[in-house]
This record gives sequence, C-alpha cells and structure tokens, in this order.
Amino acid sequence: MSRITRPIRSIVELNIGFGSDLYYRLESFLRLHDPEVTVPFWASVLDNEMEDPTESVIFSGAFFGPGVGLPTSGPFRGWQQINPATVFNRNVGGGQLYTYEGIDAILRRRRNSELLFPTAEADSNFEEQHGGPHIFVGGTMNDLNAAARDPIFFSHHSFVDQIWERFRYNQRAAGIPTETDYPWVPNDPRYNPAQSPTNITGFFPDGQLNLDYIQITGYSDAFFQLVQYEQVPTCPLCGGSQYLRCNPTTNRCMSRSIAEMRTANVDIDTLPGLEQAAPGRKKRLIAYKENNVCHRKPFINDFSVNRLQLSTAIGARQTHAMEYAYVPVKIVTKRPSNYKHFSKYSLYEKPMNGLGFKQELVNIGTNKPYRSCDKSLDSPGKIKIVAYGINHGAYSEEYVITDNRLAISESSGVIAVKLPTGLHPSEVMVAAFDSCGRVCRPYCKSGANMAHNSYFTGGVRISVTSPLIYGTSYGEALLNVWDIQTENMCPTMDYNKVPLTFFCEYTDNWIWGGSSRTGSGSGSSKGGKIYVRALRTGRGRAGRMGVSNPRKTLYTP
Repeated sequence: MSRITRPIRSIVELNIGFGSDLYYRLESFLRLHDPEVTVPFWASVLDNEMEDPTESVIFSGAFFGPGVGLPTSGPFRGWQQINPATVFNRNVGGGQLYTYEGIDAILRRRRNSELLFPTAEADSNFEEQHGGPHIFVGGTMNDLNAAARDPIFFSHHSFVDQIWERFRYNQRAAGIPTETDYPWVPNDPRYNPAQSPTNITGFFPDGQLNLDYIQITGYSDAFFQLVQYEQVPTCPLCGGSQYLRCNPTTNRCMSRSIAEMRTANVDIDTLPGLEQAAPGRKKRLIAYKENNVCHRKPFINDFSVNRLQLSTAIGARQTHAMEYAYVPVKIVTKRPSNYKHFSKYSLYEKPMNGLGFKQELVNIGTNKPYRSCDKSLDSPGKIKIVAYGINHGAYSEEYVITDNRLAISESSGVIAVKLPTGLHPSEVMVAAFDSCGRVCRPYCKSGANMAHNSYFTGGVRISVTSPLIYGTSYGEALLNVWDIQTENMCPTMDYNKVPLTFFCEYTDNWIWGGSSRTGSGSGSSKGGKIYVRALRTGRGRAGRMGVSNPRKTLYTP
C-alpha cells in the first residue's frame, strides 16, 4: 500500500520504496485465508471534495465504521490490539485530506528528490501530504507509534503507493530510470546517514539481517510487476458506484454522505462494504437527491484517547480520573480573516489609528489554512487543544468552542495530562489550533503569584509543588477558577488561576518565535507548578506515519 521503507521511526526518515513489497507480502498472508483478497486503497481525495468530509459514507458501517470514538459498527468493530482489552479509536476532522491539486503537483514532478525531505517544495511534498489524512482521522491514526492499529492505515498507505506508481509511470515515459532515481547526496548534512542507498533496511530481527535488502531495493521495478492499481474514479460515471456522485461544479467525483445514503434507503449500517461485490454492477443513483437531514455531531467526544476506551461508565470515569490531572486553559481568538459572514462585527479594513499594540487585532495576516477550510468555516468555531507526553506516552485532546463572528472572543476549557507525583512530574508539549489547521500562540502564567503571562514554546513540566494549577478531576479544575464570595454574587473567573493561554491571532508572526510585544520569550516559576522547558520546536508532522486482482478503491458498487 505505501512506499514506506525500513522501520518507520519518523516521518522525516520516510523512504517511499518498500510499500509495494510490504503490502504484497501482507496480501500473500491474507490470501492464505481468502485467495481473492486485495487491500483496497482509500482515495481520500474523493472525500475532500465534500462540503464536510467527516460525513463521508466511508465512516459508516459499510466501510470503516464510525469516525468518532470506538469502532462500534462496521467490519472492524471490536478490532483487538496487542492488548486484548483495548481497541483503536478515531476523532475525524482535524487535518487535510489529499486534494486533486496536491496530487497534480506531485505528478508534475519527475524526480523523487522533488517529492521528499529535505529537498521537496511545499506544494509537492509527498511526505507532508501523506501526513494530512493521519491527522484528519485522528485518534490512533494520529499516533506515530500506534497508527497501524487502525485498519484504515493500510488503505490510506495503499493510496500513497498508488500515487507513487502513477508518478513512476510518468518517470518511465520521460526516460528516467526509476530503479536508480534514489534521492541521496553524500556528505550532505541534511540527509540521515541511515538512509544511504546501500544501507541495510531494518525489517528483520536482530541477528537475522538480509544483506540483499538495502534501502534502494525498494525502488526496484520488480515490485511494479507484482502490483497493479485501478485508477481513481472519474466523472461522469464515477466507476458506477452508488457511493459516489459527480460534482457538476468541479467535474470531479466525490463521496456521498451518510445522510444521502440513508435518504436513498441504502443500507450502510449492516452492508459488508469491504467485501467483494457480487457479480454485475448495481445501477448508480440517477440523480443527486437533496435532503434536509439535520445530523447533530458532537463537539467534544466522550472517550479517553489515552486509554483507548469509552469513558461512559461512572466506575470507569472514577478509575481513570485518578490517573490524570486537569489543567484549565483559556483561548483568546481573533476573528478568522477568511470568515466572510456577519461583516458588521468585523474590524478588518476599518481605519483605526493610535491603537498601539492593539493594532494587531485589526490587521489581516496570511496564516495559511487547510485548502478545504472555507467549506466548513461557521459561526461557532472549534479550537482543538492537545497535550503530548514528553516523559510518558499519554496523549489527550479537547475542544473549546469560540465565536467566529466577533472581532475577538474568549473561551475556556480544560486539558488532561498525566497526573504528576512527588518523584515524577508530568512533562507535556501542549498546542492549540483551529479547524483550519492554523496554530495558536501559547502563553503561560509564571512567577510565584501566577500573575502575568509569558510567551513560551509549549513545553510544560507540571509538578505537585505549590501553587497548584490542576485539579484531579474535570469538575475540580473548572471550579477552582470560578469564584463566588457571597450568596448573591455573580460567579467570576479568576484568570490568575488559569495557567495556560492560547492566542489564535491569524497574523504573519512566527508562532513559536518571540515578538516585541510578548516579552522575554520564556519563563519559569521558582518552586511553582510550571516550568517552561527550553524546547526547540520543529515542523509538526502526523502522528505523530504477482497480484492477480488490481487493488480497488473502497467505493465498490
């Protein structure tokens, strides 16, 4: 499915050479049980064409099951992991799926060095584009160490491989030798020495190395002879699939939504959509049927990403609550510059002088969103807050709701981190970003009285020393920051007890760099709860990641 080489240690070290070999071997094992099985590719470009890709039929029982939470329906419900007590989970909607424009940019290139780190340009960076669906699916797929536990991983990477085979076809047509076009420059410090074309791959256990498997082996045309791919469906017929329709505006095929399929009385809740289609093709739907189905989607998902299981039972909540600390967070949001509605609330392009530092609130920046951002930008905005463990493996995420109409708004929430102990503080990297992928600038309270903000990079150490900035439950954390001094007093929030703030400003400022407005750039609290580590921040990436029958798209008729 994908052209990933060697042990997958990080996306930076991704080598796209061994995908066909790996998935050919996977299919060979699967065919011991079913001689006709193939691993279908998930052409997420079809879902990206939708107004809201999270509503795609691909996240129904007919295909991969729910896009939010645990696999409670579909062919992978109850899918067990190495630990039999856990299953994978998802939280769709956070990243950029493949786009037609992005794939076209890749296919216009002729050398692998134009697709891969460290020499690829932004528009044709194959590895960066590959990471977007990992983030979009979220949950387990967004964990570099666990992504392959979600079966959608294999179909996603099968599509990665399909794109690369199309690229290599163009190379052959241009007379470029595909087997030797390995992106490597000796003595260039930008390249990892482990990626030398003559370096042995790490696919084998210690003491069982196969000296014939070196990095450049993944570029062999022998794999091309073993695997064939179908093309992504095109208009007007879209492969004759009832799960697709042709978008007349773009003349591109796109996925149908769950609501569309149910309105058309198509069973997508029990249909074995991943099984081989019956002989003959069913008639596709004659016309797109408009519907007014109002489907309520949760803003906040009631499951624990850390424990990979639901948190609905009171007993489970009480048990897990003792393992986490809950830290209050404030979100300050500037009106997104690409939000076009309710113009009377906007301050953009209005002449204002003498504002000083407040001028930032009326300036339009060029902070780049996901390509599909405008499709789903609405009045109620969502800011996702994430916490990645540094000295432990826990990961958590939460949403805060904002008002995109206002020039500037303020919201609050709580993020869960691993509960610190006296000997083991909890070290995490926190970040926040909106539904368009734009990252918010982090600040923290520092000093013994927690009375002022300091810019920092996002690295936080939380200990048990005073002043305490977390609660041992969600309720405790929330109530700690609200004050009611008298019976008739209106509740007020004490922002000095909110240690973390994110400013979603949408300007040209480098998020993790200093500015003339933010002060020293990092701070620490002597004997306090937060110590801002001098962590260097880099470019974030996902995560964290002979066949007789051609591999097909998932939308079989």
